[in-house]
Amino acid sequence: MTRKDNPLGKYIKGTHSLNDKLEVDNLFLDDNNSQRLKEELEDYWINEEGEQADEKTLSRMLRLLHQKINTQRNWIERGGRILNMYAKVAAVLLIPLMIYSIWQHTQTTKSTIEYATAEISSPEGCRTKFYLPDGSSGWLNANSTIYYEQGPKNQRNVQLTGEAFFDVTKDKEHPFVVALPNFKIKVLGTRFNVTGFPDQNIESVVLEEGSVQVIDNNNRKVITMKPDYKVSYYKDKRKFIGEKVDAKNYIAWINGVLIFNNDPVEVMAQKLEAFYNIDVEVDKRGLEDDLFFATLENESLEDVLKFLEITSNVETKIIDRKKGTNGNYLKRKVVIKKR
Repeated sequence: MTRKDNPLGKYIKGTHSLNDKLEVDNLFLDDNNSQRLKEELEDYWINEEGEQADEKTLSRMLRLLHQKINTQRNWIERGGRILNMYAKVAAVLLIPLMIYSIWQHTQTTKSTIEYATAEISSPEGCRTKFYLPDGSSGWLNANSTIYYEQGPKNQRNVQLTGEAFFDVTKDKEHPFVVALPNFKIKVLGTRFNVTGFPDQNIESVVLEEGSVQVIDNNNRKVITMKPDYKVSYYKDKRKFIGEKVDAKNYIAWINGVLIFNNDPVEVMAQKLEAFYNIDVEVDKRGLEDDLFFATLENESLEDVLKFLEITSNVETKIIDRKKGTNGNYLKRKVVIKKR
């Protein structure tokens, strides 16, 4: 098969047809296509490099691609047939990114320089499993994005917008650094959750395993964290606050579990927004000192709101989706106020 006829090569270059796209989709999502996939990867490699790829390189690329593509089947844990369809489409759209990241990493390994980048986003209403070129992995919550970069002799750098859980591959020579607007987190190898939405007052990190350092942007304040510890930065007060917590309560979202752990009403509202892809409007009058505690698994939004009304001093109202001025439909809205 020549490059001209290779749907995988055409897809990577952006010259594919709809039939090419569907063929690539089936190629990756059907485990019986391993031999054909390897042949097309080899064909693409030869046309890019002008040389025969060795069996070890092809097998490594094939194994990593299968691992990454097949995980996309579980990206969306809820939402019915329409969201499942979007999950499959999203999986196909990320194929060029994955191939490029692995190809670039393999290329640079052949020389003395190693350089790899990746940018991954999780759309509304989704939780996205991701893998990074260094072998680290994790989950992105809804409306979140990470940009990863590793250069020659440099640390592994990640910029995060939103919320993510990281399972970092240990590498003493290349520290893993996650940057938020107001601080950064430096690790060697560990598991932790980071939250940093631009429209929220609090940026935080919760450590499940290992050890991390939280460093302010001036490199003056360093907080060394141990497991089951949380550090929060309050933007309005420009202040760090640390506390002992149960880390599993803060990473339960990756398994589809919604947990309120003595959360103030604004934090509870933020979790509802991310989990159910809705807008939440809160009237805090009379609720400033209220805390919310619950563990909810596979519950509908309506059942969660009913639970909140029964167990706390709030009343809620759901406002159905409406068409906006631009013709697009707005999200459902939930209004929460004191009863």
